[in-house]
Amino acid sequence: MVGGAISAIGSSFTEPQLSIPSVLSSPSQSPSDVVPVFTNGETDLEALLAFDRKTHPTLKVPLLMTKTLEHLFDSGLNTEGLFRVPGNATSMAAVEEEYNAGRGAFLDFRKKNVSCEDAASLLKKFLRESLPDELFTAKLSDKFRAIVGAF
Repeated sequence: MVGGAISAIGSSFTEPQLSIPSVLSSPSQSPSDVVPVFTNGETDLEALLAFDRKTHPTLKVPLLMTKTLEHLFDSGLNTEGLFRVPGNATSMAAVEEEYNAGRGAFLDFRKKNVSCEDAASLLKKFLRESLPDELFTAKLSDKFRAIVGAF
């Protein structure tokens, strides 16, 4: 059951939506256009998605989430302790800097030697520290329980 769910989720990240158009060979955003990704609960998700869609028009979630999950599905699903083992602080800081400077769309995790643990830790950090609200809000708890109860 879990394997099937993971396969179904993984298939949504294999779409060619992450290929950067050849016209965009380097980032051209001015600093005022950039939407920081890693903030202390102040990331504006609407603005972040609008910014990310400049290079990836079909995105439905922030590019950081898409790229980290794609990296994990490609090479991390068999990594023991994936979300338990912390990533390398130096590597993670470099990736955070790229995203906060608006260059996340041009970042290749493999070329930068971003490990699976780094990607998992970046995803956890984004979900824990950058979102203005909790992922599973109390306001929607009844709906979440109904979904879980359906299985």
